[in-house]
Amino acid sequence: MAVIVKPRHGIKKDTLERTDAMIGLAQEVYRLYYAFKAAEKRAYKDGLNDSMRELLFLLMEKGHHTVPALARIRGVSRQRMQSVADGMIQLGFLEKAPNPAHRKSAILQLTKKGRGAAGRSLRTERRFFQNMMPWISERKLVSARSLLAELRETLERR
Repeated sequence: MAVIVKPRHGIKKDTLERTDAMIGLAQEVYRLYYAFKAAEKRAYKDGLNDSMRELLFLLMEKGHHTVPALARIRGVSRQRMQSVADGMIQLGFLEKAPNPAHRKSAILQLTKKGRGAAGRSLRTERRFFQNMMPWISERKLVSARSLLAELRETLERR
């Protein structure tokens, strides 16, 4: 439900309605995020937390990267990404490789164990989403994803 803003002098009613719609969308995105996190906890039995799983998926999709590059992609601090990466290195999911472009910032890459865990997590995620809300068409899902990506990209540029 959108927050209702009383019209102010000089602001058009349609502008306020659009603003309320944007606020309502943002509130739904937050709720959806937490609903997904709760459902994810029920679906996964791999002992990894969502930050670890997301890092596995990111490296599987984008290939090897440095911690600062991964932090920028994810929109988190370098320190937060370093903490997650260090834990995954200790568990044997990631390894450091020399970085010819920067001697202090190693490249992180998936180990064989990490690739296996990423593959299993992706299969679990596909099973989870496969039967979820089958009445929503692929076209609607692609359209919603496109809109959300556009909003995110706009916010990231600000």
